[in-house]
Amino acid sequence: MPIDPEKLAALSREAKLKLELSARDEEIAALKERHDSELQAIKGKFRSGIEALRPKLHGYLDSARTEDRADGLLEAIKTLPAHVAPLTASSPLPEASHTPERKLAARGGRRVPLMDLFDGWALEKKPRAKTIDDWRRCVEKFIAFLGHDDAARVSRGDAVRWKDELVRKEQPSGKRLSPGTINEKYLASLRTISAYGLLNEKLTENPFLGVKVLTPRGMKDRNKWKPFDDAEASLLLREARAQSGWRKWIPFVCAYTGARVEEVAGAMVADVQCEDGVHFIDLRESEESDEVGGKRAIVRELKNTASIRRVPLHPALVDEGFLAYVGNLAPKGALFPDAKPDKYGKRGAGPSKVLGRRIRQLGCWRAVRIDPPKRQVRTEI
Repeated sequence: MPIDPEKLAALSREAKLKLELSARDEEIAALKERHDSELQAIKGKFRSGIEALRPKLHGYLDSARTEDRADGLLEAIKTLPAHVAPLTASSPLPEASHTPERKLAARGGRRVPLMDLFDGWALEKKPRAKTIDDWRRCVEKFIAFLGHDDAARVSRGDAVRWKDELVRKEQPSGKRLSPGTINEKYLASLRTISAYGLLNEKLTENPFLGVKVLTPRGMKDRNKWKPFDDAEASLLLREARAQSGWRKWIPFVCAYTGARVEEVAGAMVADVQCEDGVHFIDLRESEESDEVGGKRAIVRELKNTASIRRVPLHPALVDEGFLAYVGNLAPKGALFPDAKPDKYGKRGAGPSKVLGRRIRQLGCWRAVRIDPPKRQVRTEI
């Protein structure tokens, strides 16, 4: 069946626009993170200035006692109500409001259990099940490190000590956590639920705001996602051609559509469609059930709204026999039934691990995720 060039061009433009919007989302997130970091630095300078003024204030009060111009001030202090304690040179200045004791007093002495904050945030936010499990473990580990679970007593010093502990501690594998894992998982979880507590007037401040691990020099360039070159892509596809099932078709579909592994692995047979002679795969969120062998519902969630798109099938993918493969599957089943879902109902976890190990063995590893085909397609477009 002939392919309508105009339809193909329109789908290509739509895919390019979606990719550009996704890139803009990443740029906005980076700008926000930089703004938060700069704001925290300004706050730190302000606190340092206040501490520097403290001895000067005491000195001024001492000298004011001996000068005539202090008479009016001292008389005014004497007229204060009895329940207001006068400030003298020997009187200590008020304690910093961010100490655990002051924060607890500000909350009326009430405890604010960290897990209660987490459960409240999860109930309102309704994140993915895997995110809930991962972040819950992060909160539990912080509680064990802290020795108590009262969020009202957590100080900025506690947050920094936790960050330092994560940087130093070796994992059972003998490796240390990467700065990205610490920042985006361990610290992000506590910062998010503390922000939730602050928003709902359960806390007086967010002690994790601005606390982060610095990325070592050169690591950003090493970890930057890069597309496979032509030789690497050919090697991976030759390797996949000798396989069957998802081991063959997920690499081929990712290579010729630029889609992520989870997007492709979670697709249904009904997502492969044809309109006006153009075959395409409809990447969208769904809650369709796999009627072939799964008692569990397959819930497919995409990364963001820009990821919802229709991607035309490349002629090379059709020539490889992909449509024939699809035609032999049950119409209401999963596109890759041999990719077994994990406990969260996701089919992409297993293929991502298997493909990641094989890519490392072939020497084509690009970072920490199997997304270089997506980057390669973006580069070519």
